[in-house]
Amino acid sequence: MTLSEHLRALAKPTRRAVLRQVSEASPRHLAELVRRADLPDEDATRVRIRLHHTDLPLLEKNDYIRYDRETGMITRGSNFARVESLVRELDEYEDEIVE
Repeated sequence: MTLSEHLRALAKPTRRAVLRQVSEASPRHLAELVRRADLPDEDATRVRIRLHHTDLPLLEKNDYIRYDRETGMITRGSNFARVESLVRELDEYEDEIVE
């Protein structure tokens, strides 16, 4: 993958948050990711749906994570190490990143 492809996949803060949480502990459960997102209760359902249908499949496609849709468990993928440091670098500039 090119740097541009990695950056495109990591453009959304939610995707970076998933990778940060998987970096801290793997496996993680989808419900735990939503709970740790610190969002108001009314947003939790939307976050869960977006993670399940959009963000997690994209991260899985790039093999940053493995997502078991049956159990809701998320583990590191074979390309996780390639983007872990990039996620940390992007975190340092979070306030300056334009979506």
